[in-house]
Parts: sequence; C-alpha cells; structure tokens
Amino acid sequence: MKTSRRKFMQNALKAIPLAGAGIPLVFSPANGAVARKPLNETLKNNEPRFIALQFFQVALPYAYNALEPHIDAMTMEIHYTKHHATYIKNVNEAIAAENIIYTNEKEFFANASKLSAKARNNGGGSWNHNFFWQVIKAGGSGAPTGKIADAINGSFGSFDKFKEQFSKAAITRFGSGWAWLVNDGG
Repeated sequence: MKTSRRKFMQNALKAIPLAGAGIPLVFSPANGAVARKPLNETLKNNEPRFIALQFFQVALPYAYNALEPHIDAMTMEIHYTKHHATYIKNVNEAIAAENIIYTNEKEFFANASKLSAKARNNGGGSWNHNFFWQVIKAGGSGAPTGKIADAINGSFGSFDKFKEQFSKAAITRFGSGWAWLVNDGG
C-alpha cells in the first residue's frame, strides 16, 4: 500500500501522541547531535583541534511496520533510511564545507539565520525528524487529557477543531509540511 506525502502527513498527525507535546525540547546528544570535542592534538598556535558538530539519526524506536495501518512499512523505511538520512548527510556536509563552528544544536539553531540555506534547512529537517520518530508511537493516537486537553480546548474550542487547524497548517505549509503545537508561556 503506497502513501502519498499528503496522506502521510494526515495519518502521521493522527498518530502523534499529543501527550508528547508536554515533553520539553532539550538539545542534547540524545536528540541527535554531538558537541565539538577536543582531539588529543593541537594546531600550530597551540589551540586544540576540534571535531566538528555532527548530526546523527536517532535509532527508530519501533519496527517500520509498527504504525500500520496509518503509515505503511515501506513508507516508514524509505522515509527513515533515505529521506531523513539525506538530511543528516547534507547538514554534516554543510558543517564541514562551511566550517561551522557551533558547539551544539542549541547554538546552531540560535544562529540559524546566519547559516546557509543548506545548513539551515537540512539541520532543521534532521532535528524535526529525530524529534518526530521519538514522539510518534504505535497505538499512541487519541485525545489528550489533563492540562494539554484544557489548553487545546481553551485555545481552539475542541480537540476536533484543533486537529482541523493543525492538519491544515501542516498540509498547506510549503516545503516540508511541518507544523508544531507550542506552549508559548501559557
């Protein structure tokens, strides 16, 4: 069963456990990047030589077929092994070619407006996918509860109205189609 990009986004949005929206976004090696670390050698001016910031793919925390029938195994495998892997390859190439010297993801993204389109877009795609793989899970769809449900109902009127607006935001977004629900200080 093949899935179009539009259908993939629609189904992925249904499958995302909204309870995961309460998880703080932390920039750390667990989220897919490693800070620059000194090597055991020095340059001519006695400064340590560094390993550049690198982005890495997080391990997929489930089998490719775990999200069926919403997202089929072939779509997941291609998306993870080809699409996401290409973001990782391209951002790491940009870091090396452009001598980007930021020490971690937080610094990298804080300075995104200063980076090339290749570094910025592929860094964002890498991070978005790493986050996505970790918050989506088999059987994880359903209406949120507690504070998240209260906030969604207060802001959108109902969970169904939120899903309509959120899906529209993702589907009509040029390029990658990413949409985020963000708590901006309440």
